[in-house]
Amino acid sequence: MPTLKFLRTTFSLVAALTSLSAFAGPPAYSLLKNARPFIKLPEYSVEQKKLVLDQARLILSQIYINRELKIKDFGPTANPIPYLNKIESELSTISDLSFHKQLSDIFFRFRDLHTLYYLPKPFACYDSFLPFTFKEVTAANGKKVIAVSTMRDDAAVLKFMPKPFRLKIGDIVTSYNGLSIEKAIQANMDHSLGANPSAARRKSIENLRFYQHNLDLLPEKDSTKFEFQTSEGEKYKMEIPWVTWKDWNCVGQKNNLAVNTVRKAPMAEAKKDRADVDQTGESTLYWQINKTKFGNFGYIELMSFDPIDVTVNEVVTKVKNLLQNELKNTDGLMIDLRGNTGGRLPLAERMIQLFSPHEIQPHTYILRNSEANAFYTALTPMDLFTKALEEAQRTNSPFTKKLPIDSVEEVNDLGQVYFKPVAVYVDSNCYSACDTFAAHVQDHKVATVFGEDQTTGGGGANVFSLDEILEDFEQYGVDSGIFKKLPNGQNITFAFRQAFRSGVNQGKLIEDIGVKVDRISAPSMSDQFNSNNDQILVLERFLQQESKKYTSNIFLANEDRQDFLINKKAKLIASWNDTTGIEFKVDGRVREARAIKPAAVNAAITLPAVIETNTVGDGRFEILGSSKDKRVWRKVINYRIVPESKVIGLNQSLKINLKDNQSLALYTHNTQKQDGWNISNNSLYLGDGSYYADMSFAEASLFVTLPVASYELKFDAAVKIEKDLDYMKVIAIVNGKEVVLIDKLSGDLPMKNYKVDLAQFQGQAIEIRFVFESDPETTDKGITIKNISLTPVLK
Repeated sequence: MPTLKFLRTTFSLVAALTSLSAFAGPPAYSLLKNARPFIKLPEYSVEQKKLVLDQARLILSQIYINRELKIKDFGPTANPIPYLNKIESELSTISDLSFHKQLSDIFFRFRDLHTLYYLPKPFACYDSFLPFTFKEVTAANGKKVIAVSTMRDDAAVLKFMPKPFRLKIGDIVTSYNGLSIEKAIQANMDHSLGANPSAARRKSIENLRFYQHNLDLLPEKDSTKFEFQTSEGEKYKMEIPWVTWKDWNCVGQKNNLAVNTVRKAPMAEAKKDRADVDQTGESTLYWQINKTKFGNFGYIELMSFDPIDVTVNEVVTKVKNLLQNELKNTDGLMIDLRGNTGGRLPLAERMIQLFSPHEIQPHTYILRNSEANAFYTALTPMDLFTKALEEAQRTNSPFTKKLPIDSVEEVNDLGQVYFKPVAVYVDSNCYSACDTFAAHVQDHKVATVFGEDQTTGGGGANVFSLDEILEDFEQYGVDSGIFKKLPNGQNITFAFRQAFRSGVNQGKLIEDIGVKVDRISAPSMSDQFNSNNDQILVLERFLQQESKKYTSNIFLANEDRQDFLINKKAKLIASWNDTTGIEFKVDGRVREARAIKPAAVNAAITLPAVIETNTVGDGRFEILGSSKDKRVWRKVINYRIVPESKVIGLNQSLKINLKDNQSLALYTHNTQKQDGWNISNNSLYLGDGSYYADMSFAEASLFVTLPVASYELKFDAAVKIEKDLDYMKVIAIVNGKEVVLIDKLSGDLPMKNYKVDLAQFQGQAIEIRFVFESDPETTDKGITIKNISLTPVLK
């Protein structure tokens, strides 16, 4: 059956960057004073207000997982029920503005970026901003100040600024609308959505120059009066008008994904433009090697845990490849997560293993026991949380038992590939999946967490929304019952399941508290002019001191996956340092321990007899390295047992028999065998043939040796999978190198014949591999392949 978004592991509201190039219509920028008459709330009838209020009550009373915690942490004003009752008592007389403001205020009191009340469009299709950002930095005299950090340089915005516009980066803000800057920050704290003091302060500073109108009402005034001080001590005043931006896509959309997001202010915490920002093929991922007086250090910047250009698995693979290739010989690694507001939980949890000598324990979650949750989760009767909810109902428990979203196997499937010290750099904008990543490296003692602030943002839950629930009922063709669509593009998001930490912090919450950093590297005034170089040097100095302690490692001749020939004794070729003992762990149990010499180069390691090679298939085992009775590394060996290559005679054709499982070698990775490729009824298909599973990775391989002649691969295929996010590709492997034959078939494609020229592989032994991968989201029928053949090309 189709996989519901209930099972999605999105762990935050991902910030949507404002980009104007795709928007149609008149100029998107104007002065707020000119736009204000057009930014209107739609008129609601009493019935419409009742509908919105009832859905808010349903979510906050029966589904929202953090309600009790918020009341405990922030007092009785965080209890939504009295305020909902007050609104209900005024429904027949309350104005539209007051209705939305009062509901919005209820959600702001939670200080929960996962749990938000989205205003109706067209009001929600606007933002108002000032064309610069602020940042709290340490000045030369050692005092903390609020300084101009970035400035816009586009003429379409600057034309609205007063002339001369003398503001420049590094100028210190001393007064805001007649208040000292500190009083202005404090006055904005309750409306900041920051869950802890660090997050509230940072967001309050950011919000002094940005209003997001899918969440916020308009600024009271059309301009703001400032007092600034230059680096030379000169003081000056300036009144700066608010600029409004209109999202024309939002205005024209029926389903407004752009509306129902936490948007980043234009240039808020802006990243420097980089010509090589797409060097990884993923625009949220950047890397480089910093060569400084302290050594050579790997630097990875992950701007979001929600990939834009590739899948979650592809990002993990890209990071893994970086660590074991380009960054292999660095003295230490920095992972920069500042400004990362979260995204996909599997990405956050799976990456930790890449630099950990220990097994990672995933975080666990609870779900509220309520009639609303029971009604919704009934759509997925076999899901573990559904079964846990049924148990909670039988025992009358308020919440389900704790369960992981990602399994232990999923977050430990690749093993360690980097063996030097790691520093993770965060700020209080690090939220949700970013919180999770920072927590894991602390929980498992695999990295040191540095911060611009004392804590991360404190988003310890996975987010869901009313619209997604309604989409799931629609997908199943089931009446949504108590869940109703809101008018004018409105939506409500909410924390669905609450997270608990693992490892040394087993059972502790992330929500509100965040992750307390191990060390501070706060921004100074000079960092505003040298791309944060002074801050980064603090991390590099630390890594230099730690690097000499990291002397143990192991490298395999083939790091990605081992192929063992059927019925042959299996061996690994490896090089290692400062390691005196190894253990072989199979199916969760240590099966054999050996003493080894402390160092070796390209040495053969014979595998235990328990790892058999008499059947084509795949498997996984671990090798654990120790030195002086201390675990120093952990390698996961993913392997395949491959058949002998089938030799094709000159001018012979090879037609693949798809009536049994003997003609193709079928492999999976982190996927149940039944969810991978299967063969029946003269077809190759996914899963049970009616729906495939999410998070699947499956291969169907043909091992052949071609004659010295031109051949072509032919097959018929029908594709019905989630467009762009799930895909099939056909590749050839020759001499260990991958050649793409057909790249990423995706979407809804009718049965079609495909032909691929294999002339480049004449006389060579090759593997032709049909690869399928799905992400952790909606699934569909799948892929059916028939009539696979290799035939000579007749001239």
